[in-house]
Amino acid sequence: KYNTFNNGTYHEQVPENSKLRMRGVRFSVQNQTYLQAKSTETKPYDLQLIAVQINYDISKHFYVTGQAAFTYEGEAGGYADGMVGMGYYAPKIVNNKIECTLEFLAGAAGGAHIDTGAGLAIKPKVGINYCINDTFYLISSFGKIIEPYGNLNSTNLNFGFSYNFSKLQIN
Repeated sequence: KYNTFNNGTYHEQVPENSKLRMRGVRFSVQNQTYLQAKSTETKPYDLQLIAVQINYDISKHFYVTGQAAFTYEGEAGGYADGMVGMGYYAPKIVNNKIECTLEFLAGAAGGAHIDTGAGLAIKPKVGINYCINDTFYLISSFGKIIEPYGNLNSTNLNFGFSYNFSKLQIN
């Protein structure tokens, strides 16, 4: 158990000269829409996916991220993608309530006759988040999912919420 005092944090097993640092973690659940996703068997159609994403802050504005998304609607029930990447949180504006983001993810994607070629996918996104409080955010973003070795090149729209917490790191 850690005890927090006005002048710092104390634990009997942590040397007094240790550096303590809080690392932010953001867990989000999103609905993602891929507009006119190309299929290898039919005409293009829209996909609806549920995505779970975890961001781990490496500085005040930069983070590493991992995401898994699975379709639940759109004639492609077996499609899924898993990606990792980097992101940037811009300083908050408008009474510290609005936060803009940039993200670049890369990973594997495939299934359900979506034209993913070899399965490599990249997903650049820009977003705007609304800070309800320090813990909860409403999140939105748009971007592209691009398959360099396939024909999938769809615009994606993302909406959801996030839960933010911190992890204590001792150096």
